[in-house]
Amino acid sequence: MSYDFKFWSLPQSRRFIGVLTLTGPPHKGWHWFFDHFHILSRLKMEYTPIYRAVGAFEKTDLETLRYLRPAPGAYEGKQFGFDPKETFAFLRAMNANNGYDYVAIFKIYLPVWVVKELKAKDHVNVDTNIFKSGTLTVGLEDLSFMNSYISKIERVWLD
Repeated sequence: MSYDFKFWSLPQSRRFIGVLTLTGPPHKGWHWFFDHFHILSRLKMEYTPIYRAVGAFEKTDLETLRYLRPAPGAYEGKQFGFDPKETFAFLRAMNANNGYDYVAIFKIYLPVWVVKELKAKDHVNVDTNIFKSGTLTVGLEDLSFMNSYISKIERVWLD
């Protein structure tokens, strides 16, 4: 007896990723595979960094929880830059001109295909005078999807 499991990207795009065939009756090995599939699927992926300027509340979240969550009462999506220097320039401009309290920049590694999927849905251009390399806006509906593929989060230190 064999079972085929088909893997797709975001449900909206229905892009086919592949088929895994497991043979024999379900047993502990199957459970191990599905418990660890999320980790195993990361082993051969290419990753790309995206950058986010954050305030104190979100900084604490990223350092302790290691994922992004919506801020109550604020825009519920998240916006990212592709270049650390541009993101730092944005942080400084927002703090100086708008009285914001951004305190750090984080580098978040995602699989290249995830960034492409999210970018395909993104129709928002944020501050194009600063972000020459472009931006990525992730809406609330895609935030948990993005969180599930975060490989690594690290704070960026710029002089």
